[in-house]
Amino acid sequence: PTVSVMVSGQEDAVRSFVEDAENAVRDTRSAVDWNAELLDDFRGDVCCVVDLSGSMDGEPLENARSALADFVRSSENIQISLVGFADTASLYNSLTTDKASLLSQIEIMGNGGGTNITSGIELGVQTLEGAYGGFMLLMTDGQSDIDMSMVDRAVEAGITIHTIGFGDVNDSLLQQIADVTGGQYVRADSSEELSSVYGSLQGMLGSKAKISYTITENPDETDRYVYLQTSEYGSSAYRAYTIGSQLEEDEDTENIPVLLSVQPQTYSLS
Repeated sequence: PTVSVMVSGQEDAVRSFVEDAENAVRDTRSAVDWNAELLDDFRGDVCCVVDLSGSMDGEPLENARSALADFVRSSENIQISLVGFADTASLYNSLTTDKASLLSQIEIMGNGGGTNITSGIELGVQTLEGAYGGFMLLMTDGQSDIDMSMVDRAVEAGITIHTIGFGDVNDSLLQQIADVTGGQYVRADSSEELSSVYGSLQGMLGSKAKISYTITENPDETDRYVYLQTSEYGSSAYRAYTIGSQLEEDEDTENIPVLLSVQPQTYSLS
């Protein structure tokens, strides 16, 4: 079988897979001979999709605004868009590098209504479609049913969704959204922790590379995993998958450094 893996993260770490032969790529206990290429058509645009339902009233909304503002101020050389959702989704700012415009829109984000996560993802995808790649930071403090076909649409567009949850959230759903798109689910114990959560995810925004290799050791073994490690940065990423069926869920991702993210849907098994 031939396997292709998309790796996204900080530019220097991702680029090291193209330039540093000391990096390690293993598939199910065996080192593999691999090739890597940077995706020139990848863009690091970011859409921040924020829950503005009634439960966000008061301090949660104020802390969410503060976290978003910190994220915008510290971002460099990326376009950012802002989407808010309650019963429906609204576009507060299309993709831009204009920090003043983004900060002014963050200040007027209101709240009220239910929690329609699907509408937020749909509008977020619309703002990022057009070039392969991009990131969505989806933040919610509530629960909602979701149309997973919209998540599949994000995958088709090459969009990685990182999910952020605090309060009474459906952890398994937010983990599923992240897993399907190759992102991470990060939970904040309180709304005051949102700034640090946004800051940690910011470390994953940058570049994307495609790593390809052919399985030669035990090719008939169907339950497999891929493991990547950088030599210089000391970061690693792990993803289990099964040939001929759905990919398995990640192991506990809390100990994986926020530097590399393996996007499972890019496995090409033939």
